[in-house]
Amino acid sequence: MATRPESWGVSCPAKYGFDDFCDELASSLIHGLDHGRIRLKQWQFRTGQFLNLVAHAKTRHRDSEVVFPIANPYVPGKPLPDGHPLFIGRSALFDDLARTLWSGAQGNVVALVGDRRCGKSSVVNNLARRLPPGCRVLAIDAQGLFGDLRVPLDEAAAASQGDSRVVLAIDEFDDLEAKVHSGVLPPHTFDALRHTLQHHPRLAVLLVGTHRLEDLGADYWSFLFNQALYRRLGPLTEPEARALIADPFAACGVTLEELAVRDLLWLGGREPYLLQLCCHTLAAQVRTTAVTRDELRRTVRDLARRAEVHLHYLDERLTGFDRAVCLALAESGNGDPMPAPALAETVFARGQATDSEAVTHSLHRLRDQAIVETACGCCWRLRIGLFAEWVRSHRPMPEEREAAVAAG
Repeated sequence: MATRPESWGVSCPAKYGFDDFCDELASSLIHGLDHGRIRLKQWQFRTGQFLNLVAHAKTRHRDSEVVFPIANPYVPGKPLPDGHPLFIGRSALFDDLARTLWSGAQGNVVALVGDRRCGKSSVVNNLARRLPPGCRVLAIDAQGLFGDLRVPLDEAAAASQGDSRVVLAIDEFDDLEAKVHSGVLPPHTFDALRHTLQHHPRLAVLLVGTHRLEDLGADYWSFLFNQALYRRLGPLTEPEARALIADPFAACGVTLEELAVRDLLWLGGREPYLLQLCCHTLAAQVRTTAVTRDELRRTVRDLARRAEVHLHYLDERLTGFDRAVCLALAESGNGDPMPAPALAETVFARGQATDSEAVTHSLHRLRDQAIVETACGCCWRLRIGLFAEWVRSHRPMPEEREAAVAAG
């Protein structure tokens, strides 16, 4: 192959060097031709010499082999069916449920609560295969329930006779109350549920939703206030989250730089939905077998836009003061923990608080809502990097307030 560009019949504007062009060409091949289309249009090629240019460009980017777009393996937003390969982790939760759903032969009522899109329905779908052999799961989706709850209740009661261990899993159980109110379900729905639990003690019940029973109508749920055992569905462990990030990419022949994996862990907060959303967006843009942190960072704004509805859901539950604390944490850096005293000073400087106790109470509320987490003891940070990006873009500090603060 000729090595001199002039022998390839290449002409170009004088202000561009040949190696600059090769870098642009490689970047265009790797990130999609639209990325460098304007620059490429300023070059003219003799017929048949384009492949020589591609080969030369690739020698300048040996670490990133150009590949065709991969088949995107991620499915953000949909509950994962039984046995789906993207349902990764949760072993500790399933072990705990196996111990908690029964006390000897007696079935218990367990309420599994968690925020929207934390993977609750996927847990229900995969429960049967993760419980000990001989356990049977009958699942009800309360969102799609119409008619009479007594039909599935009678089926569960009949199945629990003898030595069988049966779990009645009611997904989105908090919707039952609204459906009775609206007349979609009959008024005797909760009486039927109470009767089934009282007369079939071997039947275990798993209530899955976003609210604790005490937060719902006492007229409907009070009979379970002293019975239910609570479990909260939180984020994945770091090893589980790493597997969800890296394994599907690896199956497509793509590896991720360690710094990119660390950024994904923070951006998605180890939440299955957000991690899948991040990886789905990144996979749609992959053109190399080795993905770098820089390539991920080019997608962050698009990621925050795609997660807008969920991030707004997280934000709308916060008080005004809690939002001020989140903004101070969001502006502290890309996931850098902030010491509590420095955080309090930042909030004070903005005129949002008069004492550190208010900041401490806010941090504890935010921790209970899984918005912030502690790091290095007394330091705090926002747990989900995409939420930090969203907070920065939606609540910048007003210029007039900055001027007032600067003037003292």
